[in-house]
Amino acid sequence: MQIRTRQARRFGLKDLPLAEQSVVIHLTVRRARCPELDTAAEHVGGFGEILAHRLGHTLPAWIEAVSASQMPGLKTP
Repeated sequence: MQIRTRQARRFGLKDLPLAEQSVVIHLTVRRARCPELDTAAEHVGGFGEILAHRLGHTLPAWIEAVSASQMPGLKTP
């Protein structure tokens, strides 16, 4: 898939190399077509933020949000 400059700007990717822009656009399109994938990606990204920024105090709220979403692969016991 060839990416046009206009598409890169729309996704906010103008500073990324072309190959990375393509990956981000593909994932964005796939997430838009699959709400479950989008929800899972949001949860995983949120967990990454907790780890990266040492936000352990927000972990209980994250666990509650994940449990409430009822994602099969992200259920807590």
